[in-house]
Parts: sequence; structure tokens; C-alpha cells
Amino acid sequence: MLYSNFRHYFRVLLDIFTNRTQKGDNCLKLEEWVKTNHVADYALCTPQARVAIYLVIKSITEKRKKIILSPYTIVDVVNMVICAGATPVFCDIVEGTCNIDPKEAEKLVDSKTAGIMVTHLHGLVAELSSFKKICEKNNILLIEDAAQAFGAKIKDRHAGTIGDIGIFSFGRYKHISSLYGGMLVTNKKSLHEKISNEYATFDGTKKSKLLKRCIELSVKDLLTKTCLFQFFLFQIIRISEKFDITFLKRIFGSENDLSIKKKIPSDYLERLSQSQARMTINQLDQLKSNHLKRIENAKEYYKALKGHDRIGLPPWREDMSHIYTYYPVQFDDRDSMIKHLIGCKRDASVQHYKNCADLNAFGNFYRDCPVARKVARSTILLPTYPSYRISEIHKTCTVIDEFLK
Repeated sequence: MLYSNFRHYFRVLLDIFTNRTQKGDNCLKLEEWVKTNHVADYALCTPQARVAIYLVIKSITEKRKKIILSPYTIVDVVNMVICAGATPVFCDIVEGTCNIDPKEAEKLVDSKTAGIMVTHLHGLVAELSSFKKICEKNNILLIEDAAQAFGAKIKDRHAGTIGDIGIFSFGRYKHISSLYGGMLVTNKKSLHEKISNEYATFDGTKKSKLLKRCIELSVKDLLTKTCLFQFFLFQIIRISEKFDITFLKRIFGSENDLSIKKKIPSDYLERLSQSQARMTINQLDQLKSNHLKRIENAKEYYKALKGHDRIGLPPWREDMSHIYTYYPVQFDDRDSMIKHLIGCKRDASVQHYKNCADLNAFGNFYRDCPVARKVARSTILLPTYPSYRISEIHKTCTVIDEFLK
């Protein structure tokens, strides 16, 4: 896996230094693959999933301005709604799935609602049949944020193609990585044309940005996928947890900017490079086998932990409706468990998502979402990546078992 990543980075670096990052038709090939494989009429590459969200929301909120969404998400998802000129309406989630609650969402629909954005968090497909009924009844759009669910299915239909429009991510921590790429799919011609026309005005991704990302991700992969992690980086993480060193925690955190954005940053408005699209294409043949390995890893966690009533587990699925980007567990005294796991040299992390409804930055959009608040304070992510050894999963489960006893 590490060698494969470096090979992809090296090819992008060659393109950068030979001025070929925008040469070729790889974006078109990637779009055609997704349309064929996911059975969608239209597909469009984007530089990030969040930019796709911005383009979608902007295109559907000319008259109605409200977008119902989960508060348990990254801050920039909410910011993209605001930057698009719309109003985020936070809807509470279901504790066991971490996905938006359809019963709560239906209560929030009014004459100013343009759509509901459903997130398939941690790779678990949300309860889409309920949302489709709500949206059809109220003549509003159903948007699928399938950033963590690329390749997931429900009844032979891919996540992202069941609603009116779907959004995928090819970021570093997703099932396929292409230096922060993304994509949107839809069956609505007019919507696709409107979004494509605006996207065509964007400049290509700057070579300097691609170079920076290649270097950044190469260093991160080197530190986290080799013995350097165990003997260097992991020790720093242990120290930061043991002594509660805030600045070190910020360095290792995935989202530190919790401020509101009212205008989309200009460097977001770029087109996906042909080099990034090729990098994505070269990983597609491993997608299904990697999903199956993640499901196998999740099954080991489930078998070992299902007997504990003090720890909340995600739903167990093996029909591809949950592809376990991570294995999220919930425990009320999360900080104590994380310190214990890391102290025992186990790979685990705090879910960095916040309950955005409680953030000061979004005070003007505050709604009381008690379940999202609880989940944001209790969720721990256990690794499921394909190269993770089952023996390591068993060790982690043994440590958790000892801690709970």
C-alpha cells in the first residue's frame, strides 16, 4: 500500500515538472467510469467534495434558501452551504448510525426549504427510502453526501445515485485518494448543465498546490505506514494524550479551523487536474476488494465487542450497505478510553467531527441537537483499512475488554 501511494505521487510529480498536469482526457475517462459503474446519466469531477457541495447548493437555492443537514459533519460542509448563499438548518441524528434522523428532518421542512442533504457517515448508507418520500412529498431535492461511501450499495443501487444528486470524495482518508479530489453525479440534465457551466470558468489546479500536497501526503504516509509510526510519531501522540498537550493535539487534529466562511476561498475554485483523475482511475480496480477487507475487519470488531452493553457499536452489515470507512464506537467516558488505548500502544483516534450546531461560529443557525452533541463527545474511531492486520484488531479488542471490566 505504501509503495503504491508513492508510485502515484511520483507520477504526479513527473507531470508537475514536465508541465503535464492538465494534459490528457483522464477527467473524462473517470467521469465515464463512474457513470457506467454507478448507473448515472451525468458525472463531473471536482477538486474537492466540499466544492461539489458548494456548486450543488448554489445551483438549487435561487428561490428557496434552506438546506436541512446533519450538524455532525466537518465545519467546511456547513461553510459551503453558507458560501453558496443558503441557510443551513441543523437536524439531529440517530445515535446508533450517526446519520441524520428522517423523522426530525420532516418536521423541519417548510416553504423555504430547497433540499435535504443526507450524509452516509463512516460508509453507512442512510435511510434513503424515508428521505425520498419526504422530498417527493414536498417537491424538494435529496442530496447525498457520499464522501465516505464511494462504492457502497443498497439493493444493487450505489450510494450517491438514489437521490437527486450525489457527491463523492477522493481525499486522503477516503476509500480512494487523489490528492483531495471529488465528484458529483446526477440524472438531472438541467442541473448538470448549470453546474458544469460554472465549473468551466474555474482555472486548473495550480502546480504549486499539487507539489505541496504530494510532499505533505508523502511525509504523512511515511510517518503513519512504517516503523517510524511506532517508534516516533506514535510516541509523540502518546505524550500529547498523557499530558494533555494542546498544541500537539492541534497538530495531529484533522480540523482546526472552526470559523465561519461567508465567501468561498478563491483557491477552492479550481478544476481537478488530469493527473489527479489518472491517480483515481489507477485505484478503481482495488475498490471492491478493499471494501470487502474493511467489512471483514469490521466483523472482527463486532464479534469481539458485541457483548458489552456500555459501548455503542455501529450496525453490522455485510451487504455492502456499510463499507466501514472506520469502525466507530461510542463510549461516554471517551477520553479515558482513548488514553488507555494509546497508552497500550493501540491504534485509535477521537472522531474530529464536532456538533456544528453548538459552535459559536454558527450561532446564528443554532438548533438544539442533543443526540449529535452526545455522539460528538463519545465517538472513537478504530481502523479498518485493508492492510490492517486482524491480529492487531484482536489486540485492540482485548485492551478494550480489559478496560471495560
